[in-house]
Amino acid sequence: MGWFQEVRKHLVNEQGMTQGKVDQCYFYKKGVHLVVHVDDFLLTGDETEVAKVRKALWSKFEMSGGPVDEYYGLRIKVKKADGEITIDCEKYIEKTMDKLRIPRKKRNTPMQYDQDLPKREGDVDKKLQQQYRRLVGSAMHPAVTCRPDVAAAVRELSSHLQNPGLIHLQAAIRVMQYLWTTKHFALTFSRGSDDCAATTFYGTCDAAHNVTHDAKGITGWACLLCGAAISWKCRAQPITALSSTEAELIAIDDAVRELRYLHKLLEKFGQQVRTPTWIGQDNMSTIAIIRNGRFSARTKHATMRYRHVGDLVKAGRPSKGVILTHWTNDGRPIDKRNKGGSPRDPPGRDHGPSAPATWA
Repeated sequence: MGWFQEVRKHLVNEQGMTQGKVDQCYFYKKGVHLVVHVDDFLLTGDETEVAKVRKALWSKFEMSGGPVDEYYGLRIKVKKADGEITIDCEKYIEKTMDKLRIPRKKRNTPMQYDQDLPKREGDVDKKLQQQYRRLVGSAMHPAVTCRPDVAAAVRELSSHLQNPGLIHLQAAIRVMQYLWTTKHFALTFSRGSDDCAATTFYGTCDAAHNVTHDAKGITGWACLLCGAAISWKCRAQPITALSSTEAELIAIDDAVRELRYLHKLLEKFGQQVRTPTWIGQDNMSTIAIIRNGRFSARTKHATMRYRHVGDLVKAGRPSKGVILTHWTNDGRPIDKRNKGGSPRDPPGRDHGPSAPATWA
């Protein structure tokens, strides 16, 4: 903490930057945005202003740097002429495969569709446990930084860290082999209009009911901007849902909280969200409850704490509100006001979101 306080003191007191309230590791001032991760700094903004901040940092701390090509183990490619930025972890995956001596075998999916990983009882194999934890930890980094397609698989693997067996070890190896097979996969952000937050920012969420060993549901959501995911989650729900509708309510409640957080963060980057944000959901019962706020005898177990999503749908305040729409399994939104049920895309998109199929 001492190092971070030293950095904060320099940036705020000496360089006149403001520490973000939404994210404590984010600092900004006119023309410059800076993110700190331990001793790694990432800056963007006006080239002249960025150069001034870098010069001051170099005079204060012993450091090196230049145009970004790698950050936090991720490869970053900036193609200014094409208006495109890609983020991948190909180098990290290759290095990890060598380090853990994992056979390079092509896998088209992170897990088998009907894979069952039961909770293991009995004595713990310490050697196998250590190997398993290294594999899961290695897969965790891509899952939370640039590969949302393995988030569901890594979540499942992480629930067996205490007492894994051979079947769990093989499943973890398969995830790493899938990452190696698809190492060229990257998050690709494309330059849009100056008002990209209003035209390309939207979310999608889903839930699975009663699927964990202790009858919990699974929440999955993703938030996208400029053509790629900027935030996502796949995790077991903290409480036991009594129906699939309640599981969906828990999921959309979590997704909307993230959207509100991202609204605030985008505003600090000068991207004002002037229109309600679209969020896709495929459960019609959930949509009906949120839109009309009526809990029937069959849904009264869904507690009042999820009403705040309905409040945001009805808010009508551009920067606060959300638009809840029905999206079919092929990822396309459906506007039921169209009598023919014809697809209607969210603003700025010509197709629906590419949320991982493993979340369904």
